[in-house]
Amino acid sequence: MLTAQLFAMVGVRPALSAPAVLARLLAAGLLDSASVERPVVVGDGHVHADLLPEDAELFAAVLHAEGQAGPVAVAEAAQACRLAVTPYQPAGLVAQRTLADPGIPRAKDAAACRSSRPPVIIDMTTMWAGPLCTDLLEQLGAVVIRIEPACRPDGLRGAPQLYKSLHRNDHVVDLDLRTAGGRARFDRLLHHADLLVESFSERVLPNLGYGPEKLDALNQRLGHLAIRAFPAHSHRKRWVAYGGGVHAASGLGWVAGRPTPAAFAYLDPLTGLRAAETALSMLSATGDHRRATVSLAGSAALLRADPIDDVPGSGPDIQMRTDDLELLRRSVSEPLWDGGFALW
Repeated sequence: MLTAQLFAMVGVRPALSAPAVLARLLAAGLLDSASVERPVVVGDGHVHADLLPEDAELFAAVLHAEGQAGPVAVAEAAQACRLAVTPYQPAGLVAQRTLADPGIPRAKDAAACRSSRPPVIIDMTTMWAGPLCTDLLEQLGAVVIRIEPACRPDGLRGAPQLYKSLHRNDHVVDLDLRTAGGRARFDRLLHHADLLVESFSERVLPNLGYGPEKLDALNQRLGHLAIRAFPAHSHRKRWVAYGGGVHAASGLGWVAGRPTPAAFAYLDPLTGLRAAETALSMLSATGDHRRATVSLAGSAALLRADPIDDVPGSGPDIQMRTDDLELLRRSVSEPLWDGGFALW
């Protein structure tokens, strides 16, 4: 079972009770009870803030200017400064359809994903969700080339055990796309790749010169899987947020009439699983979807009790059914692709 494999990464047996699971995760160094972010009081509400030390002065200026306007106004002002701040909101104020991802393609069976060679995946993700997605694909036999520039290392390196678990066999390439040499090497990698997986905000790749037209010009068969905080149809689609922030903004962080932070970034692994299932479908021989987005908010929507309706392009695919990850579950112990593969 895929879930059992995920727990095995940190030495947790699924049969353990919830307190035992949390205790084991804490012992493994994947959770830090002291690091759970406390809600920040602003006006008549609260916000969640994921800030670096150097962001403190700018956030203080935002609070000084907007602090009496309420949590939504503060979050909007902070996001205009590219600060990862989101409002705590009761579920009744957050329409579930604004969180849910549009319908995503599904591979029908393992045979649809098999090909004459392992697919080549360019991984430009950081932290937890994206690396979990590509790690699962790698365990199924895909070749994963991870782009991690030395000038901007992955923040997950601060949790060495988890970072090592998710990047055991990656081919790591140090590329700085701000340089001509870095872009030339990246162009060659994209030309030979089957799937690009990235977790930037939507403005980053176009700003670096890699919008949809450029990607198509380099490789017309290249798939592009984006992992975002909020879905493309959301008015918050350009917001910067992590698991705890999306938890706050989704309504899931409002419990018994008060803001309640997430004990850990549970939306990240759930989104990573959904992204891996989506990637498999995009790589299938019969798949015609070359672009897809999976969001943390979409994972939160699946945990909401209210029904989802009126989501653009969703249809029945928006519901998480028990067979959604069947292909992954069946394939964990048997690689879909085998044999070596040379890029050139």
